[in-house]
Amino acid sequence: GVEVYANTTNSSITAYGELHAEGTVASPIEFGINPSITRNCNQGWWNGIQSSTPNMGDEPLLLRNVSIWGTRRVVSSGCSGYYNALNTNYFGRSNSFSALDNLTIYDGGYVHFESSDYSASWQINNITIHNMSGYVYHYSNHFRNRCNGGSWDGKVTMTDINQVNLQYVGYYSTSTTTSYCHNYESSVSNWTFDRINQMYIDFDSYYSGYPSANHPMFIQGDFTEVNYLDIEAYRYGSYHTVVRDSTFTESRIRFAPSQYSTAHMNIINNTFVDSQVILYAQSQSSTTDLILEESSFSSTKAPTTGGSWTDYYIDGNSYGKWIIQNNTFAPANGWKNLRYTYNIGNMRAPYNWWGSATNTTIDGNINDYLDSNGGGWVNYSPFWTSAAMTQLDWNGTSPSIVPLPRSVSGTLIFNQTMSLNNSPYYLIGPLSVAPGVRLTIDSGVQVYANTTNSSITAYGELHAEGTVASPIEFGINPSITRNCN
Repeated sequence: GVEVYANTTNSSITAYGELHAEGTVASPIEFGINPSITRNCNQGWWNGIQSSTPNMGDEPLLLRNVSIWGTRRVVSSGCSGYYNALNTNYFGRSNSFSALDNLTIYDGGYVHFESSDYSASWQINNITIHNMSGYVYHYSNHFRNRCNGGSWDGKVTMTDINQVNLQYVGYYSTSTTTSYCHNYESSVSNWTFDRINQMYIDFDSYYSGYPSANHPMFIQGDFTEVNYLDIEAYRYGSYHTVVRDSTFTESRIRFAPSQYSTAHMNIINNTFVDSQVILYAQSQSSTTDLILEESSFSSTKAPTTGGSWTDYYIDGNSYGKWIIQNNTFAPANGWKNLRYTYNIGNMRAPYNWWGSATNTTIDGNINDYLDSNGGGWVNYSPFWTSAAMTQLDWNGTSPSIVPLPRSVSGTLIFNQTMSLNNSPYYLIGPLSVAPGVRLTIDSGVQVYANTTNSSITAYGELHAEGTVASPIEFGINPSITRNCN
């Protein structure tokens, strides 16, 4: 029931020994600002709780039924500034025991969940953090001992936070070490996040047991209104990393695998509502290692506008080595299914329910080579003809049966013909013919440039075989007035 209030901006608590604040549900303990102080740009904040060295104590930190608040300048004052609310680093001491039990942190700056000695035992239960102007850091690899209630799984809720950084999130999900009660559990799974401005989740390296398909590094959680969420595999390893059984609502998520050519990343059994996925890749040599599958995409309202948001569930695909399969899409409220803009190679997207069994409708919700967007082709055959996923149709639209449009630019990745009955053709920018691809131009065809950056670059073949009676012409659109511009 004790209230501990800061009267000055340089107030703080540093425990070189032990801090035991053990309240009850009926009589909690409060650390904050003296309510009699008018909070403005000059007063009304403090510097929170931490430990330092040299230190001593076998039970360094016991926080039970505790609230910590007021470690930022008041937001309504028009000034900014935020400070430490809680830093657990030096409370983690050799073979020590600490507890964070029914802890609430709010109206503050930043929080560091760290443990300087990995042998320390921590008891974790019901941590709530909200209204933070700074950031929250959590280093999963610091909390090795999961016994005595040391699991973080499902124990944390964060709301209205500027930035969240979760490091080494799958560190112990590859380990079954019984002495530390790991049991292949991911450190930060089943946490809840709501209204986060920026969030970074890094898998980084592993503890023991090389991550495999049976025991991958993984994470799962509930994400709502996360403006930008970056989920990144350990960039220097070829481990199996998985994001599974999660719900993403009104969130924009970038998935990035390792830069290694043999890296594996699997996005499986997730629910995306009013959310956008950006698929990223690097030098993967295999086309079966990056998979988004068994997930659902739906909407309840129009796409978010502003920033980097677009109206596609899946967008920004920087490489065609991702496979999108066995998913269900419900394009509605202005949302479309997929845009693929990478200009080398095609994307495989088989065995999906696209919200329609009609090719023209499916094509209208996929933006790719067929839309002359400069990117490759999304091969969505075969596709399911209903949401029940009981019957397949193998007749998806293919570029090989789609005539070349009269206005062209970008990269041709399939053999194409400029036919006389569609002449003249207009170059609206650089046109390139990919290696192994042939552009055939029929006799009598006229190819006119509409822009000054128009050109034709053939990495493959260019066959323009006119006749004396019906020659082929490359030149400027006759309707353009030629001048210095």
